[in-house]
Amino acid sequence: MLNPKPELASLQIGRAVASILVVVFHVTVYVDLHLGYVFLGKIFLFGYAGVDFFFVLSGFVITYAYADSLGQAEKTRAYFLRRVARIYPLLWVLSLIKLASFWALPSLANENKQQLFAIVGSFTLFPLPTPEVYTIIGSAWTLTHEMLFYLIFGLGIRWGRRWLVGALTLWAAAIIVFYGSSVVWHDLLTTVPYLLKFLLLDRNLGFGLGVLAAFACRAYQHHRPLAKGTPPLWAWGALGGGGLWFSAAGVWVAQTGITTDNLVWLFSLPSVGIIFGSAILEIHLRSTPNATSGWVNWLGRGAVFLGEASYSIYLAHFMLVDLIFLSLKFLGLSATLFFWGTTLLLLSGAIGGGCLLYWFGERPLTNLVRTWLLK
Repeated sequence: MLNPKPELASLQIGRAVASILVVVFHVTVYVDLHLGYVFLGKIFLFGYAGVDFFFVLSGFVITYAYADSLGQAEKTRAYFLRRVARIYPLLWVLSLIKLASFWALPSLANENKQQLFAIVGSFTLFPLPTPEVYTIIGSAWTLTHEMLFYLIFGLGIRWGRRWLVGALTLWAAAIIVFYGSSVVWHDLLTTVPYLLKFLLLDRNLGFGLGVLAAFACRAYQHHRPLAKGTPPLWAWGALGGGGLWFSAAGVWVAQTGITTDNLVWLFSLPSVGIIFGSAILEIHLRSTPNATSGWVNWLGRGAVFLGEASYSIYLAHFMLVDLIFLSLKFLGLSATLFFWGTTLLLLSGAIGGGCLLYWFGERPLTNLVRTWLLK
């Protein structure tokens, strides 16, 4: 029986922040493209870094939850079925809706997303050669990397912790060598086969960093199983330092407009500090009675709910933004609301709609599929 370790609330809050960052980034680009409106001076142009945060967080969450199962081959099947139930049902539903919209409204269709290869890749999460061919749900390209990591970790459950650490070390070394070689051979990144580029994408390093942070967190819990009282200063330093680093990198990106280079250094590394520091702090706060006041707990529950809904928010926000904007345009309300009103409506609609989708769609659907697969 696969029994994942209970998740820390701070990890759910991290999911919420990451998904909202991505939404704000895409809305910032969207209103600039369609309305010529510069939202908050484009300060959220760094919001794409929510993906890098997600990758580190995924490495941490999976390792924190399933580290005790490493080397227990009989649990491999249940692990993979839980991952399938988590990722595919909502993806398939939204992809079918998006395909139906392409066929119903051909003027809105993207030819690159209607190719047979794109459709198959979108439903199976087989890597696609972007940007030539893209997933039907635009943001789903990251799920191909998630599934690659899930596969490697699942094999770790089958073959043990040493195998997992060795595989992740070799993967990281290959990525570093690949990008190091591109300094000498400048055309390397554009000439290698797309599958190799997918496997060696520098952002994949985030998964390994998250795994290391989770092992460190569990080791801390093991040596201090009754961690109580004031959290260590280094935990505050990790959280604060990581937050400052992440924020400063975001301001720099907004000022320079750079969106592709040095993502690991800019965002993955500080994400480790944020996630690890917040996890250690929560471990201490959980064991300290009355450590937080009522309003903090209330805000925390709201943030945790957003984290639980983060997958729905992340997958559906493109569609929701398009739907809201086209509806406003059809009703002639976009001009009435002015630029800022339209932007805020797009943001609130994407996040709120994602929450509704989670509560009435993803949550019951995932539970149903998981129960069916694991019965």
